[in-house]
Amino acid sequence: MLLAPTWIALNAVIGSWSSVSIFQLVNDPDPRFADQVMNGGLSGSTLSIGVSVGLIIFFAGLVYWGNRFKRYRRTTIIGVGIAGGLAMMAAVFALNHSQGFGPALVVPLVGVLLAGLFILAGATPAALGLLADMTETHPNDRGAVMGLYSVFLGVGQIIGSLVGGATAQWRGIDGLLLGSFVLLLIAILPLQGLRANEHLVGTAAPSA
Repeated sequence: MLLAPTWIALNAVIGSWSSVSIFQLVNDPDPRFADQVMNGGLSGSTLSIGVSVGLIIFFAGLVYWGNRFKRYRRTTIIGVGIAGGLAMMAAVFALNHSQGFGPALVVPLVGVLLAGLFILAGATPAALGLLADMTETHPNDRGAVMGLYSVFLGVGQIIGSLVGGATAQWRGIDGLLLGSFVLLLIAILPLQGLRANEHLVGTAAPSA
């Protein structure tokens, strides 16, 4: 249960940005949010390119961090992933209010955004790794424990869509960012307790 809030909140963040943000970017610009650069009007081709790049970066992060379990503790990777998510949100906020920014500022912000996404991706295999560790401790409940993966994933996606839709309707991309920031804070809260009990749910973990 220590893992559940973190896992659900992380999936909610990913779910809100993989669904709600698309509508915000391509819909007709909302006059209420004229101060936001990402306030609609994006072409389908531009969006497709951006989504493709984002997916490549995300899957690269999954592979990279998924191969770091022998070196770092699962909770370390989750914590670093959350920090990457916060950095990504800060970069998106800056880009959303980048009127008058030149390439010298925009390009580094895009770099921070992509780096944050790459780092955030690591939290997914790390959380799944913790669930897998639990099956080693409770072999008779292996099916039920791994079934929680799907349950938490689905609940997170639903919460993300609801929170993202409500906050985006309220304040556009800025609202979506605020909702994501709150969800990431929720993900952080149980992490210390989870880390303190990590040795109970699997084999000896790395010290990092």
